[in-house]
Amino acid sequence: MAMMYQEGAVYLSGQRVKRAPAVPEVLSPEVVCVYARFSNDQLQRDASIEDQVRTCADAATANGWLVEPSLIFRDAGISGAQMSTRDGIQTLLHRIESEKTKTFQGVLFDDSSRLGRNLSEVLSFCKICEFYQVFLYFVNQELDSRDPNFYQLIIQLANGDEQFLKKLKQAVTRGQKGRIAEGMIHGGRYYGYKTVAIADPTKRSTASKIAIKGVKLVIDDAEAATVRAIFTWAEEGRSFPQIARDCSDANFSRPCTVNGAAGVWTRDTVWRIICNRLYCGFLSYGKKTTVKHPITGKIQMRRVPQSQWTIKHSPDLAIVTIEQWDRVRSMVNTRKSLGVPRMAGSGRRDKSAPISLFSGLLFCDECGNPFVVSGKVERGGRFLKCKTFRYERR
Repeated sequence: MAMMYQEGAVYLSGQRVKRAPAVPEVLSPEVVCVYARFSNDQLQRDASIEDQVRTCADAATANGWLVEPSLIFRDAGISGAQMSTRDGIQTLLHRIESEKTKTFQGVLFDDSSRLGRNLSEVLSFCKICEFYQVFLYFVNQELDSRDPNFYQLIIQLANGDEQFLKKLKQAVTRGQKGRIAEGMIHGGRYYGYKTVAIADPTKRSTASKIAIKGVKLVIDDAEAATVRAIFTWAEEGRSFPQIARDCSDANFSRPCTVNGAAGVWTRDTVWRIICNRLYCGFLSYGKKTTVKHPITGKIQMRRVPQSQWTIKHSPDLAIVTIEQWDRVRSMVNTRKSLGVPRMAGSGRRDKSAPISLFSGLLFCDECGNPFVVSGKVERGGRFLKCKTFRYERR
């Protein structure tokens, strides 16, 4: 008798035996981590990080993934133009490359722009994750890196994110030029002036913040008298260190530092005042621009041709006359061309000026100012001295 064999049955010695049903294998959910970022352009709240994490967690639940709370990487207040300057994304990248036994299988982003706004870096990051078998998922676009069309789509998205930064830079530059054209400043502190906010009636104010159109400068009478004295002393032929000591002896109000704290009178402070055309009534913008190194991310300042500057003459801001400013600048340029040496030989044209080993590394415990080189070799030697002590002779 012929015996018919059926698929899924077990036969022992020609006899058909019923097989027990297979037990389905229970798979553990894939573990994913979250990366969140917001930039420092003041367009987003600090709570944006938590909002992004919550959105990613909801998407993970909907897809059956498990978010590990200890694997949430953040970069708060950092632009997406460069990955090398973001600690959070660098830590995530190190975990992906170094872990032999992966503790997570994917990375979630709220939006493609949160990963970065540099097309080449975004593609490189995606290639690295693909090599180490870590998938990427972008919630807003519902884009999974395991999709066959992923690279075609991510190139379009990343290119749009990169163009956003370029358009934003152009819009900011256009807005700053418009402020100068209307007699307002683009930012910063200037000795001899006070700032006054100009309210904007066309915008809606809130209980905590008044809508402003811009900020204008108003002459501070007390500090303006100091500026006039500095220009007078410079016209008499006094050097910048002498003028700085005279300002300290006269107990003039000190200029503020970048952080807003009271600084000290130094030759550099005097030089910045004398070389600024604002004190004869000229507002300017666009003298320098910043560029980032494509690999290291370091910011470099570059000068812009004078033909591209934005300059507006505002006579109401003039503390000294144009004629006096020109005379002083002419004297400064003459001394510079003659090669007048700076203190401690730092202005020598050759390379014979010695450099202190600890210059720029030591700071005063009382005032926080750095130690600088002082003295001359023929007068007993050069030594380090607190900047405050040196210029105020305490």
